[in-house]
Amino acid sequence: MDAFNVPQLWQGVEAHPDFRVLFVRHAESDINIIPELEIPAQALPPDSGVTYPLSKLGTQQASAIGEKLAGTELIAIYSSTRTRCIQTATAIALHHEMTIALDDDLVEIAFIDPEFSMGMIQEDDVRAVMGRWQAGDIDAAAPNGGESLRQVFQRFIPAVQKIIAKHAAQAGTLVIVAHGGVMAGCLAAIFPNITPAFAVAHLFDNTETATGQFVEGLLVCIDWRGVPLEESGTRM
Repeated sequence: MDAFNVPQLWQGVEAHPDFRVLFVRHAESDINIIPELEIPAQALPPDSGVTYPLSKLGTQQASAIGEKLAGTELIAIYSSTRTRCIQTATAIALHHEMTIALDDDLVEIAFIDPEFSMGMIQEDDVRAVMGRWQAGDIDAAAPNGGESLRQVFQRFIPAVQKIIAKHAAQAGTLVIVAHGGVMAGCLAAIFPNITPAFAVAHLFDNTETATGQFVEGLLVCIDWRGVPLEESGTRM
Protein backbone atom coordinates (compact mmCIF):
# COMPACT_ATOMS: atom_id res chain seq x y z
CA MET A 1 0.00 0.00 0.00
CA ASP A 2 1.31 3.46 -0.94
CA ALA A 3 0.31 5.44 2.15
CA PHE A 4 1.07 8.75 0.42
CA ASN A 5 -1.08 8.19 -2.67
CA VAL A 6 -3.76 10.46 -1.22
CA PRO A 7 -6.04 10.75 -4.29
CA GLN A 8 -6.57 6.98 -4.37
CA LEU A 9 -7.98 7.04 -0.85
CA TRP A 10 -11.08 8.91 -1.96
CA GLN A 11 -11.75 7.53 -5.42
CA GLY A 12 -15.46 6.85 -5.76
CA VAL A 13 -16.37 8.72 -2.55
CA GLU A 14 -19.28 11.09 -3.11
CA ALA A 15 -19.11 13.59 -0.26
CA HIS A 16 -21.90 15.90 0.89
CA PRO A 17 -20.79 19.56 0.74
CA ASP A 18 -21.60 19.90 4.44
CA PHE A 19 -19.71 16.79 5.53
CA ARG A 20 -16.88 17.28 8.01
CA VAL A 21 -14.62 14.85 9.83
CA LEU A 22 -13.28 15.84 13.24
CA PHE A 23 -10.24 14.01 14.60
CA VAL A 24 -10.02 14.38 18.38
CA ARG A 25 -7.08 13.50 20.61
CA HIS A 26 -8.27 11.89 23.84
CA ALA A 27 -8.35 13.83 27.12
CA GLU A 28 -5.49 13.59 29.61
CA SER A 29 -5.03 10.08 30.97
CA ASP A 30 -2.73 8.35 33.41
CA ILE A 31 -0.42 7.50 30.53
CA ASN A 32 0.22 11.24 30.07
CA ILE A 33 1.23 11.73 33.71
CA ILE A 34 3.20 8.54 34.38
CA PRO A 35 5.94 10.39 36.35
CA GLU A 36 3.26 11.61 38.77
CA LEU A 37 1.79 8.16 39.45
CA GLU A 38 4.61 7.05 41.75
CA ILE A 39 4.55 3.54 40.29
CA PRO A 40 7.88 1.72 39.78
CA ALA A 41 8.71 1.61 36.07
CA GLN A 42 8.81 -2.18 35.96
CA ALA A 43 5.30 -2.30 37.48
CA LEU A 44 3.66 -0.10 34.85
CA PRO A 45 1.02 -2.14 32.98
CA PRO A 46 1.03 -2.51 29.18
CA ASP A 47 -1.00 -0.05 27.15
CA SER A 48 -3.89 -2.37 26.40
CA GLY A 49 -7.32 -3.28 27.68
CA VAL A 50 -8.58 -1.00 30.43
CA THR A 51 -5.21 0.44 31.45
CA TYR A 52 -4.55 4.17 31.70
CA PRO A 53 -8.01 5.75 32.18
CA LEU A 54 -8.57 9.50 32.23
CA SER A 55 -7.04 11.52 35.02
CA LYS A 56 -9.13 13.93 37.09
CA LEU A 57 -8.13 16.74 34.74
CA GLY A 58 -8.83 14.48 31.77
CA THR A 59 -12.37 13.85 32.97
CA GLN A 60 -12.90 17.60 33.08
CA GLN A 61 -11.38 18.02 29.61
CA ALA A 62 -13.61 15.29 28.16
CA SER A 63 -16.67 16.91 29.69
CA ALA A 64 -15.63 20.26 28.23
CA ILE A 65 -15.23 19.00 24.68
CA GLY A 66 -18.52 17.14 25.01
CA GLU A 67 -20.22 20.41 25.92
CA LYS A 68 -18.38 22.23 23.14
CA LEU A 69 -19.73 19.79 20.55
CA ALA A 70 -23.21 19.59 22.08
CA GLY A 71 -24.65 21.93 19.46
CA THR A 72 -22.87 20.30 16.51
CA GLU A 73 -24.83 17.95 14.26
CA LEU A 74 -22.95 14.67 14.58
CA ILE A 75 -23.24 11.78 12.15
CA ALA A 76 -21.36 9.12 14.11
CA ILE A 77 -18.61 8.76 16.73
CA TYR A 78 -15.73 6.30 16.34
CA SER A 79 -13.08 5.60 18.94
CA SER A 80 -9.85 3.75 19.50
CA THR A 81 -10.34 0.79 21.82
CA ARG A 82 -8.08 2.29 24.51
CA THR A 83 -9.97 3.31 27.65
CA ARG A 84 -8.85 6.93 27.49
CA CYS A 85 -10.37 7.31 24.02
CA ILE A 86 -13.57 5.47 24.91
CA GLN A 87 -14.10 7.75 27.91
CA THR A 88 -13.50 10.85 25.78
CA ALA A 89 -15.82 9.62 23.01
CA THR A 90 -18.49 8.75 25.56
CA ALA A 91 -18.39 12.28 26.98
CA ILE A 92 -19.11 13.56 23.47
CA ALA A 93 -21.79 10.96 22.76
CA LEU A 94 -23.75 11.67 25.95
CA HIS A 95 -24.88 15.07 24.65
CA HIS A 96 -26.31 13.44 21.52
CA GLU A 97 -27.72 10.21 23.00
CA MET A 98 -25.50 8.35 20.55
CA THR A 99 -23.56 5.12 20.82
CA ILE A 100 -19.90 4.93 19.86
CA ALA A 101 -18.23 2.50 17.47
CA LEU A 102 -14.87 1.01 18.45
CA ASP A 103 -12.03 0.28 16.05
CA ASP A 104 -8.79 -1.34 17.22
CA ASP A 105 -6.94 0.01 14.18
CA LEU A 106 -7.23 3.54 15.63
CA VAL A 107 -5.00 2.78 18.65
CA GLU A 108 -1.80 4.62 19.46
CA ILE A 109 1.56 3.83 17.86
CA ALA A 110 3.17 0.95 19.74
CA PHE A 111 6.76 1.84 20.56
CA ILE A 112 7.05 -1.53 22.31
CA ASP A 113 5.22 -4.87 22.17
CA PRO A 114 1.69 -4.06 23.47
CA GLU A 115 1.99 -6.92 25.95
CA PHE A 116 5.12 -5.45 27.57
CA SER A 117 5.25 -3.07 30.54
CA MET A 118 5.22 0.59 29.56
CA GLY A 119 8.16 0.92 31.92
CA MET A 120 10.32 -0.90 29.34
CA ILE A 121 10.02 1.94 26.82
CA GLN A 122 13.26 3.89 26.53
CA GLU A 123 12.84 7.54 25.59
CA ASP A 124 16.09 7.51 23.62
CA ASP A 125 14.77 4.61 21.50
CA VAL A 126 11.54 6.50 20.79
CA ARG A 127 13.38 9.66 19.79
CA ALA A 128 15.77 7.68 17.59
CA VAL A 129 13.06 5.86 15.67
CA MET A 130 10.99 9.03 15.23
CA GLY A 131 14.08 10.76 13.86
CA ARG A 132 14.45 8.00 11.29
CA TRP A 133 10.79 8.35 10.34
CA GLN A 134 11.24 12.09 9.79
CA ALA A 135 14.24 11.28 7.59
CA GLY A 136 11.99 9.10 5.42
CA ASP A 137 12.76 5.64 6.80
CA ILE A 138 9.18 4.58 7.55
CA ASP A 139 10.26 0.94 7.97
CA ALA A 140 12.32 1.78 11.06
CA ALA A 141 10.91 0.39 14.33
CA ALA A 142 11.81 0.69 17.98
CA PRO A 143 13.28 -2.44 19.62
CA ASN A 144 11.22 -4.93 21.66
CA GLY A 145 8.39 -5.33 19.18
CA GLY A 146 7.63 -1.71 18.35
CA GLU A 147 5.72 -0.81 15.17
CA SER A 148 7.27 0.74 12.11
CA LEU A 149 5.54 3.80 10.69
CA ARG A 150 4.63 1.75 7.63
CA GLN A 151 2.82 -0.74 9.87
CA VAL A 152 0.96 2.13 11.51
CA PHE A 153 -0.03 3.50 8.10
CA GLN A 154 -1.23 0.08 7.00
CA ARG A 155 -3.75 -0.21 9.83
CA PHE A 156 -4.76 3.39 10.62
CA ILE A 157 -5.19 4.86 7.14
CA PRO A 158 -7.43 2.10 5.68
CA ALA A 159 -9.54 2.16 8.85
CA VAL A 160 -10.05 5.92 8.55
CA GLN A 161 -10.72 5.66 4.81
CA LYS A 162 -13.40 3.03 5.40
CA ILE A 163 -15.07 5.03 8.18
CA ILE A 164 -15.10 8.26 6.19
CA ALA A 165 -16.29 6.60 2.97
CA LYS A 166 -19.21 5.09 4.89
CA HIS A 167 -20.48 8.46 6.14
CA ALA A 168 -19.22 11.09 3.66
CA ALA A 169 -22.53 11.34 1.80
CA GLN A 170 -24.21 12.70 4.93
CA ALA A 171 -24.38 16.29 6.13
CA GLY A 172 -22.86 16.83 9.54
CA THR A 173 -19.70 15.99 11.46
CA LEU A 174 -18.12 12.58 11.83
CA VAL A 175 -16.03 12.30 15.01
CA ILE A 176 -12.97 10.03 15.27
CA VAL A 177 -11.33 9.91 18.72
CA ALA A 178 -7.74 8.67 18.62
CA HIS A 179 -4.26 9.45 19.96
CA GLY A 180 -1.76 12.26 19.56
CA GLY A 181 1.04 10.16 18.14
CA VAL A 182 -0.96 8.28 15.56
CA MET A 183 -2.77 11.47 14.51
CA ALA A 184 0.47 13.39 14.05
CA GLY A 185 2.06 10.46 12.23
CA CYS A 186 -0.81 9.64 9.87
CA LEU A 187 -2.86 12.76 9.17
CA ALA A 188 -0.10 14.11 6.93
CA ALA A 189 -0.65 11.01 4.80
CA ILE A 190 -4.40 11.67 4.70
CA PHE A 191 -4.55 15.46 4.27
CA PRO A 192 -2.74 16.67 1.11
CA ASN A 193 -2.14 20.13 2.61
CA ILE A 194 -0.36 18.89 5.74
CA THR A 195 3.31 17.86 5.68
CA PRO A 196 4.96 15.51 8.19
CA ALA A 197 7.23 18.36 9.30
CA PHE A 198 4.23 20.59 10.05
CA ALA A 199 2.45 17.81 11.94
CA VAL A 200 5.48 17.08 14.13
CA ALA A 201 6.03 20.79 14.78
CA HIS A 202 2.39 21.25 15.84
CA LEU A 203 1.59 18.22 17.98
CA PHE A 204 -1.86 17.81 19.52
CA ASP A 205 -2.47 18.51 23.18
CA ASN A 206 -5.21 16.55 24.92
CA THR A 207 -8.65 17.07 23.30
CA GLU A 208 -7.20 19.20 20.49
CA THR A 209 -8.63 18.52 17.05
CA ALA A 210 -8.11 18.54 13.31
CA THR A 211 -11.00 19.09 10.91
CA GLY A 212 -11.25 17.85 7.33
CA GLN A 213 -13.67 18.50 4.49
CA PHE A 214 -13.74 17.40 0.86
CA VAL A 215 -12.49 19.95 -1.67
CA GLU A 216 -12.43 18.89 -5.32
CA GLY A 217 -12.38 15.22 -4.41
CA LEU A 218 -9.66 15.43 -1.76
CA LEU A 219 -10.03 15.46 2.01
CA VAL A 220 -8.38 18.74 3.00
CA CYS A 221 -7.49 19.91 6.49
CA ILE A 222 -9.31 23.17 7.23
CA ASP A 223 -8.47 23.43 10.93
CA TRP A 224 -5.46 22.14 12.89
CA ARG A 225 -5.45 22.51 16.69
CA GLY A 226 -8.16 25.14 16.50
CA VAL A 227 -6.35 27.23 13.89
CA PRO A 228 -8.09 27.61 10.49
CA LEU A 229 -5.92 26.64 7.52
CA GLU A 230 -6.02 27.57 3.87
CA GLU A 231 -8.40 25.32 1.92
CA SER A 232 -6.07 25.43 -1.07
CA GLY A 233 -3.60 22.73 -1.97
CA THR A 234 -0.79 24.57 -0.17
CA ARG A 235 1.07 22.15 2.08
CA MET A 236 1.65 23.46 5.57
